[in-house]
Amino acid sequence: MPLLRLHLSRSPRSPHSPRSPRLVRAVALGALTVLASAAQADQIKVLTTGAFKQVVRAFVPAFEAQTGHRVTVDNDTAGALVKRLDGGETFDVLVLTPGPLKQYADKGRVVPAEIQNFTVYAGAVSAAPGVSPAAQAFLSLMTGAGAAETIRAKGMLPGK
Repeated sequence: MPLLRLHLSRSPRSPHSPRSPRLVRAVALGALTVLASAAQADQIKVLTTGAFKQVVRAFVPAFEAQTGHRVTVDNDTAGALVKRLDGGETFDVLVLTPGPLKQYADKGRVVPAEIQNFTVYAGAVSAAPGVSPAAQAFLSLMTGAGAAETIRAKGMLPGK
């Protein structure tokens, strides 16, 4: 016994008849749009200081599994990251010491309202146009419920 039974009207008069070419095209276009957006995962680039790299990486598997987005983690010393950023390197999420991070907020490189303090490090989302909302979602995961446990488990005490 079929679980779903469709009844197709054969009335050629109605432009909304199930077999009308306009309706078929509209349904096909809608289905393709849904499939394309579901299949399109964002790639998020996280720049972090080396000391905080293990913490950032601890959040990646759950985020990728939950969202389908992919995260690339690139690390360096705080000083080297500052040089790279001053040289124009791009990012989606930046984890750095609060001093330089505030300077990048003042310069418009990160969204000031999105700066999140973790420990002696802070994170922010790039202010560049076109940055994926997935970047904000990743930063929120690192500051959300249960984040303090992960940070503590990696040997970093959460800030107040």
